[in-house]
Amino acid sequence: MKNNNLFLVFILLIPFNFFAQEWVKSSVGFNYIFRGIEFPEEQNDIAYAAGESTTYQGDGIVIKTTDGGETWTEIWTGVDKGLEAISFPTLNTGYVAGWGAYFAKTSNGGVTWQEQTLGADVWFFRGVVFKDESNGVVTAQTNTGSAVYWTNNGGQTWYEGTGLAAVPYQVTYVSGNTYFLVTNGGHVQKSVDNGATWTTVYTGTPEHFVGIDFYDEMTGIITTDYDANGDNYAYKTTDGGNTWQPYLVAQAGAVLRDVAWLDADNLTIVGTPEVIFSSEDGGNTWPINNFTTSTFNEALYEVLYTNDGTGYIIGAQGVLFKKEPLLSVADFELDREISLYPNPVNEKLNLASNTFVNYANVYTTEGIEVLTVEINALNSQIDLSSLASGVYIIQVFTNTSSRNYKFIKN
Repeated sequence: MKNNNLFLVFILLIPFNFFAQEWVKSSVGFNYIFRGIEFPEEQNDIAYAAGESTTYQGDGIVIKTTDGGETWTEIWTGVDKGLEAISFPTLNTGYVAGWGAYFAKTSNGGVTWQEQTLGADVWFFRGVVFKDESNGVVTAQTNTGSAVYWTNNGGQTWYEGTGLAAVPYQVTYVSGNTYFLVTNGGHVQKSVDNGATWTTVYTGTPEHFVGIDFYDEMTGIITTDYDANGDNYAYKTTDGGNTWQPYLVAQAGAVLRDVAWLDADNLTIVGTPEVIFSSEDGGNTWPINNFTTSTFNEALYEVLYTNDGTGYIIGAQGVLFKKEPLLSVADFELDREISLYPNPVNEKLNLASNTFVNYANVYTTEGIEVLTVEINALNSQIDLSSLASGVYIIQVFTNTSSRNYKFIKN
């Protein structure tokens, strides 16, 4: 049983980045435990999510959105077929897996589903990841242990992989023919042949590894269950999985279930009970950023970022968090109302706006206000000579709204 008192005590000690763009909490409208969410083909509007009515042999559900998560429609349900995993390599082709040894494929965006048989001894499926329409890896807990399966023809035939060290928790695709997975025994395992064979590249002690995601071929993060002291760690590799360095996320007594990268510096970890941690330095530090919305109640199971930088988190009781992208260095030229240049800046930051600007505040990335500037004009030049070198956020206020931007001071 999770120690919520331990969580509440330690959470007060975690630094909070109050200025970070906030996650907005809502609901998909279906009271299920949603285990996964997918935005296929690097687009930002159409998504699928899958879940279950209970955590053990419940009923299954698949829902779909076409407006970036604003509204959701039920497209499939199954009695005693609670879904643990979902993968949509294309807009129309997708796979779901879960209890009752249920595994199915759709080729028409979820209108119809065809069941597939992967192995005779499957108790329930834990994970499914397809890198394209043909090649995928599926993990399972069997009646006698655990198993991993792979296909190279869209599930027409399935083969059982070899080398699995323990019960697999999460599997992720990296690049080429390379996949990684983590187990409840603290193993990190790697396959370089599309899931056919697996080798253990790292074994951690004593915590269980829960989630894993890679930013590129060399850089990845693992999430964990809490250890005997109530500490939660993230493990990071920068050499393609050969070595892993632990970084303390929090003394929270939480289960950190998933991790996702926005870019090389910004990534997010989610877990139970309803915790969201963010890093802005590639995973070295993890200030929590969901104080204003969290009830510390629902379990959060998956986090992802879409192609335009929008963040999504999905979890129990149909909870959905969404985070609009924070305008960054590359966004300056795209903003239609306000532009700031040059970036990086030495001393003078130019502001040009189509809307009357009242004033601007400058903050550190920790949320400390370091400068306030009265503008009262469309165009202005802001003197930043008093600031030390580093990354800052400027909040620009107009008559009707405010906008946040990052800039680098040389």
